[in-house]
Amino acid sequence: MIQLSAVAEVASARRMLGDAVKQLPFVTAVALTSVVKLAQVAEQRALPSVFDRPTPFTGRGIAIQSASKAAPTAAVYVRPAQAAYLILEETGGTRRPAKRAIVMPAAAPKNAYGNLPRNALSRLKGRKDVFVGQVNGVGGIWQRPPRAKSRQSAKIAPKLLIGFEDLTKYQPRFGFKPRAVQAIKAGLSPAFREAVRKVLGTPS
Repeated sequence: MIQLSAVAEVASARRMLGDAVKQLPFVTAVALTSVVKLAQVAEQRALPSVFDRPTPFTGRGIAIQSASKAAPTAAVYVRPAQAAYLILEETGGTRRPAKRAIVMPAAAPKNAYGNLPRNALSRLKGRKDVFVGQVNGVGGIWQRPPRAKSRQSAKIAPKLLIGFEDLTKYQPRFGFKPRAVQAIKAGLSPAFREAVRKVLGTPS
């Protein structure tokens, strides 16, 4: 976890508040919450440029922890369910199957987000023209070619619908941490100034 300090901004806000210094805890909470919301928006807006058709579920995984007067700490983070599959996109590394193999869609129909629809595996396995096995050393779910009407058509190879892989390697590409740091650093001072302005009732 990366931690950023707002000591300088808090000191500046204290000076700007003057006689209203009792409002400093409120100003701090408002400013910190505001700046992590900016980072949240930056992360969500970046998703389509990083990933191919990210799902709404992935977008909802970018969350914040708001600050309060009693707990002047705020955070932007990825919820556990989404972090489970995004962590390797951030750090890079090797993904190994939780069960037998990693399922990789090939020619199988996909949903609007490029993923396998729910229950796709069971539906495919129930088709008579589909089999599970290896072809030329490649394991997966295959579609048999149509019955041969001639010697030429008999040479048509099965079509790989879903491949099975023992592992998948990832290169870092998410960029969550540097993007969040950039957004927070850029927004911290303006957020404190705006919070002080609102408390004092001064025009922007």
